[in-house]
Formats: sequence, C-alpha cells, structure tokens
Amino acid sequence: MRNILYRGSILALFASASGLGTLLAQSPPTLPDSETLVLAHRLLDATHADSLMLASIHKLFESMRQTLPPHGPALVDSLEGWMTRSEPELLDTLAVVYANSFSADDLRGLLAFYQTPLGQRLLQAMPTLMSESMAASQRFAMRLWTAASRTSGNPQGRGVGPN
Repeated sequence: MRNILYRGSILALFASASGLGTLLAQSPPTLPDSETLVLAHRLLDATHADSLMLASIHKLFESMRQTLPPHGPALVDSLEGWMTRSEPELLDTLAVVYANSFSADDLRGLLAFYQTPLGQRLLQAMPTLMSESMAASQRFAMRLWTAASRTSGNPQGRGVGPN
C-alpha cells in the first residue's frame, strides 16, 4: 500500500510540474484543417521544439531525482524514458494546439520570421533566455517571500499579501 501511495505521489508531482493535469482535464481540441496542421508541424521543426522539449524534460527529471527518496530515482528514470518515447505523440499534440491558435497565414509568417537572421538568432538564444529568466524569476520570488515574511512577522508567510 505504501508503494502505491508513493508512486501516486510521484505521478501527481510529475503531472503538477509538467502541467499534465491541466491538459488531461480539458476536452479534446478541435482538429484543424490539414494545411494548417502541416504548417504547425513545420513551425515546430523550424523552432527545434523537439530538442527544447527533450532538454526541458531532462531538467525536470534531473531535479526530481535529486529531491526524491533513495528508491525514487528508478521510478523517475522509468517516467523519463516513457516521456522521451512519447515525444512524437506530444509533438503531434502541440501541432494541433499551434494550428488551433494560429491561422495558416500566421503560421506562414512565423515560419518566414524564423528563417530570417533575427529569427535564427532568437532560436539560438532561447535556451539561455529561458534558463536565465527562470533563475531571475526564482530570485525575485525569494526576495518577495523574504520581504513579505519579515513585514508580516510570520516566517511561514501566512496572511501575507494584499487584503
């Protein structure tokens, strides 16, 4: 029973961290027309979404390995393998999201942008921008937490925030 609860906790943590719970709670998306879907796939290819996604998955699971009890890493390894093998299906799902969010003309415009020198520069800078943005956001949140905790006289931060 303890093992089942532990695995359930790990899966809940993963679903929460990855946003999977939100995705599963939503109704299936409307399927776009084939031209828009093809353009969405081309945009995902042009933006190297597959390699960025795999890098994000690896970082997520690496942090999970470091924070789990000693027997947790094996489960994390299993989940990471499953996610890596499921990448093509996830990219197909993302293509539907993009195709439902942008018109065919929008997608053509985005593809044209990413083929320009500036678009290529943005793609090259994106992993660093995302990593540095995440670190800056974490530092900012910690400063807010510290200031709010001091101001409220409550180290747990209860009752902190706008009234």
